[in-house]
Amino acid sequence: MDDLGLYDIYPCAHVPWWMSQWFFWVFRGTLLVVGLALAYGLWRWYKRYRYARRTPEQKARAYLAELEKKSLISVQERQWAVNQLALIVRSYLIDRFNLEAQGLTDEELIQKIGEKNNLLDEQKMSIVSKLCIESYPYRFAYKVPQMSQIMSDIALADSLVKDLAHRSSHRN
Repeated sequence: MDDLGLYDIYPCAHVPWWMSQWFFWVFRGTLLVVGLALAYGLWRWYKRYRYARRTPEQKARAYLAELEKKSLISVQERQWAVNQLALIVRSYLIDRFNLEAQGLTDEELIQKIGEKNNLLDEQKMSIVSKLCIESYPYRFAYKVPQMSQIMSDIALADSLVKDLAHRSSHRN
């Protein structure tokens, strides 16, 4: 009862559920989760968009630079590096010349490139052959490549990509 002799409607102060402490914490937590999910989605979209805008030369040179930075100490790492190098060169050629190469072996891919006139000259074809086909013993027979050979092959692949990029920029 108050000074006037009236009773309060509620024996204590009433707080609606949307103004309670637990609601604010649940709402903040939900906003945080939604915000993080949105930020992650935008980050993934940006990475995919940025990757898609790169030319085949930029992609190949970035992969080669990553491969060159790796410390290839163990036998498995060296064999992995030789496989990656052949894959980088193969992917670059497929992207660069817009070839349909699904299911083709390295030899068939090189033959397909050779059939199309003026894609690669003889020197470039021998470099591609060296990087893809002559690496078969290291890729499939598990021979151990020397570190110096891997580094020289990476440099050779990088020079191939540079030369082809330079050649295409002079055509346009």
